[in-house]
Amino acid sequence: LVSVHLPIAGLALIPALLGWPQLIGPLQVVVLELVIDPASSIVFELEPADERVMERRPRKASEHIFTRTHLLWSLALGLVAFAGVFTTLALARADGASEASQRSLALVTLVVGNLALLLASRSDAPLWHALRHRKNRGVPILIGATLSLVGLLVFVPPIRDALSLGPLSLSDLALTLACGVLPVFAVDALKSFRRAPAHPTPPQPTATPSR
Repeated sequence: LVSVHLPIAGLALIPALLGWPQLIGPLQVVVLELVIDPASSIVFELEPADERVMERRPRKASEHIFTRTHLLWSLALGLVAFAGVFTTLALARADGASEASQRSLALVTLVVGNLALLLASRSDAPLWHALRHRKNRGVPILIGATLSLVGLLVFVPPIRDALSLGPLSLSDLALTLACGVLPVFAVDALKSFRRAPAHPTPPQPTATPSR
């Protein structure tokens, strides 16, 4: 939740500081929240236990559930997701995209990035491993619902106009997919360096020689 809200806050703040038009408003935030909250519940409540859960060291009784390490990791994921959105907007502005199209690009990239963040946060395993080996009924539901939402936002004129969005081409959609997913995949590759170490194998008792 920390990770997915950071790019939303950044998209509301950074364009204003740079003198860009407002690209996210209350309606767009409502759409994003309709994706984030149900998706988090569906995915994480149906997620099976991590296969390495019994190898984790016990948490100290005085340790908080949300530690500094968790916070820093969440901030890292949120920053790379925002970097994807910012890259999309910078390329669109350099190409002369209209304000409505920029708003569409930003919103769709946020939705795609949030989806990638949710999937990357499912477990300590890398995303590709989790998608292949961990069965979660909520994941295909989430992916299908997200793609349907993007289709409604982009291809249904009444909904698109109500949210002050502009039409997107197939190349625009490819850009949002790349900028929304690739940064999260890059950080996801670092999981192997932060996975909890396994307990060392306890020493085996040596046989006592018979007298």
